[in-house]
Amino acid sequence: TPQTVDALMKLDLAAGVDVEIKL
Repeated sequence: TPQTVDALMKLDLAAGVDVEIKL
């Protein structure tokens, strides 16, 4: 469902930001 995709995109975005901060 679009809701699941939206949640996954938010998780992916948060993970990407977390990785950038660690670098």
